[in-house]
Amino acid sequence: MIDDTMLKRMAAKPVIEEPDVVIEEEPPEQPTFCRVFTYPISGPGLSVIAIYAGIPFLWVLLLYPLPLVLRNAAFFAGLLVKGAVALSSFWYLTVCIRASAEGQCRAPNVFEYSQDDSFFAWLRQFFLIVISVSLCVAPAFILRRFVEINAVIFWSMLGVGIFLLPMCLLAMVIFDTVNALNPVLIIASIFSTFFSYLVVVLSFFVPVLLFFGLLMLKGSSVNLLLLLLIRVAGLYLLMMDAYLLGRFFYNNEEKLRWDV
Repeated sequence: MIDDTMLKRMAAKPVIEEPDVVIEEEPPEQPTFCRVFTYPISGPGLSVIAIYAGIPFLWVLLLYPLPLVLRNAAFFAGLLVKGAVALSSFWYLTVCIRASAEGQCRAPNVFEYSQDDSFFAWLRQFFLIVISVSLCVAPAFILRRFVEINAVIFWSMLGVGIFLLPMCLLAMVIFDTVNALNPVLIIASIFSTFFSYLVVVLSFFVPVLLFFGLLMLKGSSVNLLLLLLIRVAGLYLLMMDAYLLGRFFYNNEEKLRWDV
């Protein structure tokens, strides 16, 4: 039998109630096209576009009311300003590739990375990109210029170079060295991710073609507002491409087996 003392102890014992488990539903994932298109749309991304597109624009506005003599004197200073902006913008594109390769879905904050990289890092990244593009595209033009190859060979070589370009750019940025342009590494990586890479190649050159279309639209125009809009759109499209490359690495890291 249960006496009064036991009943009092049982009544005094606190009743532990299990908390209700709230299961949070993950937000629906955006379609791939939407993720690519909205990648630059963030505070840091839009700020970077405003800075890189706005500095050359403001420089022109500052020089515009000056006499011709002073404008000519500031010509070399303008070249330095535009060169620094170009170098830092190329560097930021490589940051976008590395950040999206880590799984980020929004453009990174430039100030979180700029503290770790110096001007020479910007210069190195710029030359790495130039080397990648040159090795993929230049051979066809060089042979056509000096050997006079026919159109079929020229377009075939150019097509192969264009096909290899995204993987070469990605390898160069991820490894951060010119040694990444190892033909064995590049070709093996393409074959190990062939169908995914085809999608990336087709998607990669849509913003590129749009960018060159904007440059052709600009032509010899001196309309400052048009030049500003084209610069903004160009940076936006190139950031989309950077996200495409980085996301490709993130989704296929095990297949690539780059061990970085």
